[in-house]
Amino acid sequence: MSDSDCGKPTSQCPPAPRRRIVRCLPLAVLAGGLVLVLVFGVHDLISLSALRENRQDLTDFVADNLVVAAAAYMAVYALATALSVPGGAILTLVGGFLFGVVIGGVLVV
Repeated sequence: MSDSDCGKPTSQCPPAPRRRIVRCLPLAVLAGGLVLVLVFGVHDLISLSALRENRQDLTDFVADNLVVAAAAYMAVYALATALSVPGGAILTLVGGFLFGVVIGGVLVV
């Protein structure tokens, strides 16, 4: 099967400009997200000192809203991992601290 534009099989033709943009879009979204996280200082909120300062509020919220807290934690963890935000290891520890080793481990995986 040949492509009329380049005369070669479709798999050997260079991607069309629109397809090239669509292929690079996920990378651009991730890079943009990381830039926003760093510009707005969100990565500073992921620290052991922030956990220490908000410990009681966090544990109370988890005790009162386990399902919502677990869903929010999974979303934040997935987003932080996808954007390669500094502090991913701390988020893993936070999961164990807030939900216990077993539930925290399940939420991380």
